Amino acid sequence: SRPTDKGGAGLGLAIAKEIVAAHGGTITAESNQEYTRFTVILPDFKAEIREA
Repeated sequence: SRPTDKGGAGLGLAIAKEIVAAHGGTITAESNQEYTRFTVILPDFKAEIREA
């Protein structure tokens, strides 16, 4: 993580949300005075394995 005194464009969470949503998942955040927790939930994915 970065110290809060460093500036940024603030795009990281928006980009993460778009990536998670594109994969059918959700991202949530909850904060208190000690920490912020981000939870990413993605659906199960079962890949089809074919022999070459």
